[in-house]
Amino acid sequence: MNNKQQILQDFELPVKKLAALLYDSNMPEDMKEAWIALLPKMTLEQIDRLLAILEAKYLDEKTRHIDEEYKGKIKAIVEKFKEQDIKNEKVLLEQISQMG
Repeated sequence: MNNKQQILQDFELPVKKLAALLYDSNMPEDMKEAWIALLPKMTLEQIDRLLAILEAKYLDEKTRHIDEEYKGKIKAIVEKFKEQDIKNEKVLLEQISQMG
């Protein structure tokens, strides 16, 4: 494989990834088109940063429900601890009152 083929092959995956992330993004269509129009003028570093931002937003959107699920689980655990703390305090107060 010559250098030109290697360079093209090295760019193929990130370009496909960028296209998929732009397509799946919830940004308005005119904004997507603006990014696509701007791509040829961007440096490789700028394109890498754009790819990283789009990937982070994609992952955030796809995992948001997990965050909510765990918030609910943590809230339930905290409530259980509060209930147990109240029970323990009552028991302690009863034991103290029986001592005196």
